[in-house]
Amino acid sequence: MAEVMPKLPAELRDMTPLELLLLAAHWSIQAKDRAGLLAAAAAAAPYCHPRLAIADVRVTQAPAMSEEQLAIEIAELERKIADAKRLN
Repeated sequence: MAEVMPKLPAELRDMTPLELLLLAAHWSIQAKDRAGLLAAAAAAAPYCHPRLAIADVRVTQAPAMSEEQLAIEIAELERKIADAKRLN
């Protein structure tokens, strides 16, 4: 890869992967190269549309706990953390 980089114009060397893929898509449109356009679009898609399942975060409200229940829950979590640290 390093031997290819000096041959590229400076404006291309400084582009992000997404910018290069969008440029390739633009060139493909100009050349009426449908296969090239589809390849560039497929390669750019992960940069534009990250998988929602990976970033899916659900926030739920915990049921109301008494101070005593909360203290028990905290103690249990601290015990689990301590157990995990011992395994490492």
